[in-house]
Amino acid sequence: PLPAAAMSLDRALALEQQGAVNEAAELGQRIVPILDRCAAADGPDRELARHHRARLHLLLIRCCLRLQQPGLARQWGGRMRQLARDDGAPRFEVKTLLALAGIDEPGADLSREFSELSEARTIAESDGDPWLMAEVALAHGRALLAQARAHTDALAQRTGLNLRALQRLQQPAAQPGDASAPARHRCQRAPGTAGHSDSDLPFEGMTFDPALLAEQVVLNEQIKKDLLYFDAHLDAWSHFELLAISLDASTDDVRKAYFMASKRFHPDRYFRKNTGSYQERIGRVFEAIKTAYGVLCDDAARAEYEATLDWPQPAGLEDELAANRELRQRASDRLRTALKCGRLGGCRDIVAAATAALAETGIAPAPRSALAGARERADGHSRSPPSGSVAASGSLLLTKPMSAGS
Repeated sequence: PLPAAAMSLDRALALEQQGAVNEAAELGQRIVPILDRCAAADGPDRELARHHRARLHLLLIRCCLRLQQPGLARQWGGRMRQLARDDGAPRFEVKTLLALAGIDEPGADLSREFSELSEARTIAESDGDPWLMAEVALAHGRALLAQARAHTDALAQRTGLNLRALQRLQQPAAQPGDASAPARHRCQRAPGTAGHSDSDLPFEGMTFDPALLAEQVVLNEQIKKDLLYFDAHLDAWSHFELLAISLDASTDDVRKAYFMASKRFHPDRYFRKNTGSYQERIGRVFEAIKTAYGVLCDDAARAEYEATLDWPQPAGLEDELAANRELRQRASDRLRTALKCGRLGGCRDIVAAATAALAETGIAPAPRSALAGARERADGHSRSPPSGSVAASGSLLLTKPMSAGS
């Protein structure tokens, strides 16, 4: 019956890829006892039957996950792991652990997920297969990165800072005395907040010279205070603060802020008008605004400028940012291991996925020597990964799997 069971398995896999999870699971459960008998019987097809049986269990685990039945998936996973040990197939045990590590139970503790990934990593390293090591490292790195993303989202919601602001705060500041580091500008406000607005009146406690406010010029008192306030903060404000925009402001936002500021401070507005001692202030303020506009509208200049900013951190945020950066560093380390092992094993899909995930971590490359051990463990081994599967959805109450010995 093995050829018929193999054809049924291929049909079940095709149904899963088409999104018919119910039909795939029903068909798969009918094949389980057939493949169990074929795998237990002596003969030339025994190893092939064990291979098909492992593929079938992975199919059933995926179906349980997609049908929101993690408990049942763990039961099938436990049975598959026992069968893999009995058959001497670490590859399928690792695949099972990776599948179970992605289970998203309500209120689940991520420590269990990472314990399964760590166990899979131990098995892969013991086997010495670069593909297995690459896939485990990729899964572990993705899990760490997902946890870092969730932590960042929680911080953004709690502090009111946008994502780009938090990412900028996570960048390490230059060490004192570092001659190679660019000059840094210490900002007055946290990133993600405006530099100034009408709601800031009375100008954050600034005291104005009554004589300057009483000067007989064409400017009204509001414009006088604005000019005095801006002129007093030109050396303290960053370009973002000067234009009253957040750190993640788009080019259109920068342009709109510049045009609004120009309406108030452009020298042409006061051409041939009596501005008295305010004439020089108008020139200084507008020149600073024009400089800020030019820098922030140029992507390369903006990136270079942002690297020189030291943003004040909200109270109590430093420890959480350090923890988030540690998560991203761990994710980067695991993803670089996946990249290294994936190249050794010729796994193009893993290399591409690891490269894309690495870009999201925002962590600088680690020293090349950090991955030297991976080459020694993986040297001389190369295997091709089995074909992947397509996510599906549906609803079906799967039956409980039989024990490995039944």
